[in-house]
Amino acid sequence: MKKLYTLFGLLCLLQFSHAQMIINEVLYDPSNAALDGDANGDGSYSQTEDEFIELVNTDVYDFDLSGYQIWDDTLSGQLRYTFPSGTIVPPGGAVVVFGGGVPNGSFGGAVVLTASASANGLSLNNSGEVITIKNSLGQFVASFDSDALSDNPNESYTRNADITGAFEQHSANTALLFSPGTRIDGTAFNTTFVSPPPALAYTPMIINEVLYDPSNSALDGDANGDGVYDQEEDSFIEFINTSIFDFDASGLQIWDDAVSGSLKYTVPSGTLIPPNGALVVFGGGTPTGSFGGAIVLTASSSPDGLNFNNSGEVIIIKDSNGQPVLSFDSDALSNNPNESYTRNPDITGAFEQHNDNTPLLFSPGTQIDGTPFNTTFNPPLPTCNLAFNPSAVITGNYTVKFSWSNLSYGSYSLNVREVGATTWSSFVVSGLQRTLENRAPGNYEFYVADLSGNDYSCTGTFQVNCATDISYSYNGFQAPELGRLGRLRVFNTTGGKRKYDIYLVGSQGDTTEGLDRRQVNFTDLGADSYTIYVRDAYGCLADSVGSYTVNALDTSWIPNLINAPNNSPNGFRPTWNSVDGIINYQLRIQNVTDGTLEGFITGINDTSYAVTNLPTGKLYRFNVRSRYNNGVAN
Repeated sequence: MKKLYTLFGLLCLLQFSHAQMIINEVLYDPSNAALDGDANGDGSYSQTEDEFIELVNTDVYDFDLSGYQIWDDTLSGQLRYTFPSGTIVPPGGAVVVFGGGVPNGSFGGAVVLTASASANGLSLNNSGEVITIKNSLGQFVASFDSDALSDNPNESYTRNADITGAFEQHSANTALLFSPGTRIDGTAFNTTFVSPPPALAYTPMIINEVLYDPSNSALDGDANGDGVYDQEEDSFIEFINTSIFDFDASGLQIWDDAVSGSLKYTVPSGTLIPPNGALVVFGGGTPTGSFGGAIVLTASSSPDGLNFNNSGEVIIIKDSNGQPVLSFDSDALSNNPNESYTRNPDITGAFEQHNDNTPLLFSPGTQIDGTPFNTTFNPPLPTCNLAFNPSAVITGNYTVKFSWSNLSYGSYSLNVREVGATTWSSFVVSGLQRTLENRAPGNYEFYVADLSGNDYSCTGTFQVNCATDISYSYNGFQAPELGRLGRLRVFNTTGGKRKYDIYLVGSQGDTTEGLDRRQVNFTDLGADSYTIYVRDAYGCLADSVGSYTVNALDTSWIPNLINAPNNSPNGFRPTWNSVDGIINYQLRIQNVTDGTLEGFITGINDTSYAVTNLPTGKLYRFNVRSRYNNGVAN
């Protein structure tokens, strides 16, 4: 088995989209003493069937493991198991995959599966094993390397403490040899199924400040400025438009829970928010003040205003189509702050209590220091029809093609940036289409502007994946020979983003060559089995992975020189012993004095050869090489 090496940027991301599954316990070497190794509890010991891997969901939501895969190696290994559709793991819950058998027991209420459909179950080796978990897209998300631990523990390796601790042998601090599906002490994990909220759609609006617990000290909590303190009416939520265009907030909905809660307020039609501008929705009352020029609305049409709870509150914002776009969870913060929570710095910062760094308890419609946001109101923007599908996924050659219509003819600017970036890349376009090449893999957003005097919110998003057509070929053009190690040639590298990194990985580490090149010769390779990797300029690995083995030099084929008498003033006749199975021999003579090659004689069918006509007064060295009967030089 191969090891994981940090040179592969692909392996750096081990984060799931919503939840984080971690490897918590692994049994790759069950004890073979009677039934001490019967981890699956079926009453029989089996090295293959009693192996297991335990994963734990560390998030607060259920996690769908459908389509995730267990591999017994990093890149070139074998797929050992695929989680079936509908495999849901609750928050804090465990899933255990045994190598086979008929698991018998409660296993702490964990999800229990078997890999018996595989010919050899999980096939976990006792040494040199790297277990890799891939998600349903084939991306690496977790790994476990047994070589960092003992080769033959006869028990599992488990985290202590569970979930957060380092791996140790199970019996190091307990009387148990394993605990599949339970904590290290054999007790069940505490789990309750909690469905995650729907995936958020895109909006340029962000939640910048929330007051769900106004102070009840005199008028300290009078956030709406109407001269009266009211828990419900003075609650508010502040939004900021982070785009460079006016945003039509018509139809935005405020809900007081993730899925099963109630609709508290719908933003009325015609509510336009300027770039960098604020929208404040109070629970009720009669807001009094300038609020930095922000758009101010009240939810008094709701029987109890916004009805924000002081704890256990998840505020969900949905767009006019009912799709969730924003959320705010008060449980991650203080239950009774008596002031607002606001981003610091505004728009980009994390949430903190308002009074932590200012003398104010809240700042609805303004920046954290009470000053207005800088806004410029643009006219409402017409839309355009895009021939480019905004939800398309671009693969293969990192090229994205755009086209648009129903705009006034003239020049346009196509503006693109990676989601989360602060600046746009702009391209002037004469016409109605533009192709962008060499887009690095990632998620992007774009808009089109008409340079003739009208701006258009012709917007969309797209995703660029790694190319799937990176390929290469290779051959072993030089086997080991006496005095020289093996060599390998990797060539004809194509596809992806040109500028290639080419790697060989053997048991002793990695060898890197070929930076910025399409082909490379690896030299001085010791006897080993090598895996070949090719990565393009964007860090994307070729789908195909090659392998090449350099065998150790077989010294039994090396001719033994007997003598080399000088038999003439300008020559000599070296002799050597014969070797069975040899086609012929090669003789190489080098002038040691000046390093010149004086002769290279091939096809010698005898065990001696007369060398003549050498310059006199020089020192020479020579070697004899045999040729196998299969024609491979030694």
